[in-house]
Amino acid sequence: MSALYVGPARVLGTESDGRPKVQVLGGACDQVVCDWALPFCYEPAAGDLLLVLGKDARYWVTGIVKGAGHAKMAFRGDATMHAHGKLHFGGDGGVRLDSPTIKLEAEKLDTEADHVVQRIGELDSTMADALQERAGECSRIIDGSDEQLAYRHSTVANHKVKMDAELLRLS
Repeated sequence: MSALYVGPARVLGTESDGRPKVQVLGGACDQVVCDWALPFCYEPAAGDLLLVLGKDARYWVTGIVKGAGHAKMAFRGDATMHAHGKLHFGGDGGVRLDSPTIKLEAEKLDTEADHVVQRIGELDSTMADALQERAGECSRIIDGSDEQLAYRHSTVANHKVKMDAELLRLS
């Protein structure tokens, strides 16, 4: 009977079912196929260093020592992530949310960015109270009609106001 091995193994490749084929780096340096014992899904890359435990021909992956593969958290139903303090998501390559519907609810929403790009098919926006905007400069290009309806409207310019049109109607 051989002893229980707990230690590193280098990924050589993967089987068609996603199980990694590894070279155990301790003892006889056996090449074995491991089962997963991680609480999340991981798609290993060749050369990854995994923590395995096993005996004879049965080995399980219990950790990732150094990995370049892809980790994924997946649930078979509704799931909730909650922190009694602040919850932080970060990614050195970015953060992306993909869903048919995303709903944000907050008492206060604070966004901060050096550059914002929005591509929207249609936008409906309702503001209960005042809208205040301040910009260094503003430029709008409207390909179709542009209408503003207000109870009272005021345009103030410090230097000049220019309006070009075939027809300008003031009533």
